[in-house]
Amino acid sequence: DTEAFLEQPQGNFTLKKTGAAPKDPAKEKSASERPAKELIGRYQSEADESRTIEIKDVGGKVSLVVGSQPPYAVKETKKDVYGYETLPPTYYLKLKRDGKGKINGLTLVQPEGEFGFKYIGEPEKKAEPLITSDDLISKVVSALGGEQNMLKTKSRMAEFELDAVHQGVKGYGKAYTKAPGMSYSETKLTALGKKIGWIKEYFDGTRGISKYSFSETEIASGQRLIDVKFGNDFYPFLNLAGKVEKTEVLRKSKLDGKDVYVLAIYPKGGNRVLYDISAESFLPLRRSTTVVSSTSSIKIPVSDRYYDYREFEGVKIPFRVVNTNPGLGDLITTIKKIKNNVRIPDKKFYPKK
Repeated sequence: DTEAFLEQPQGNFTLKKTGAAPKDPAKEKSASERPAKELIGRYQSEADESRTIEIKDVGGKVSLVVGSQPPYAVKETKKDVYGYETLPPTYYLKLKRDGKGKINGLTLVQPEGEFGFKYIGEPEKKAEPLITSDDLISKVVSALGGEQNMLKTKSRMAEFELDAVHQGVKGYGKAYTKAPGMSYSETKLTALGKKIGWIKEYFDGTRGISKYSFSETEIASGQRLIDVKFGNDFYPFLNLAGKVEKTEVLRKSKLDGKDVYVLAIYPKGGNRVLYDISAESFLPLRRSTTVVSSTSSIKIPVSDRYYDYREFEGVKIPFRVVNTNPGLGDLITTIKKIKNNVRIPDKKFYPKK
């Protein structure tokens, strides 16, 4: 009872209680010495045996690892209950023990529900990747149509429909993108067939801003601005050497029962980006990263799943993208129409006021 957590669209903040009693050093020491390492191991979903998670030591911190998401360092909040250093307190895990007090499972608790997992053994040892990151990226570029075809396109306009499946909201709009890394989109939101609001997002290569009819304007800054710039690269798999610190293939894994390579890209100064790359077609099937607000250090895991790849003027494009955000649920974007090399003035990518 010494602090409050304030969660709002403009950012999340931990507020210290004025006049709160000082923390007991003895209690703090006791909590810090509790054996978090006993959590380490592999756990299998009680609802889906094909799905597993791991808790392991990552950079000296005991962390939850879920698929290709970034690791979440755990911290004990009370006996057998652990929160995460980078997620809101509505996300935590609870341990399950047998009659002898030994861990035999855990429950992941989050706003979307509670998910049980049973302990199945020690973490798997990291195997050497079967392909280098340079070779994998080269195969991705070829699968998407090849560098020559990619570079033929300098700009693009797409008309789309949006379905926020967990909020009962739909939408439609247009998105404009232009090399080397500019974007503008306008989305009109509807519910029960009536317009209820709009969203406008701009990035002109150096400045990013999001405007809403129902909320305060957000201006990207700090690490958020770095991530926005990297995410708006018109040619995301070309000329990476000057944009990233390194790339690496972390492992071979499964996605929907199919083999994928997990490719990690580390933008300079930005959050790590993970791609699940099909081991058969070498097309990107999922992009995962974390989003940090411009006013808070809280990081939220987000992902994009790519479906319905179609060839358009020599380049493969996913016509259906499912964005998953813990706060918003699933947002399905379906492309209805595309035009390449349309004339778009630079001033369109940032508002006058």
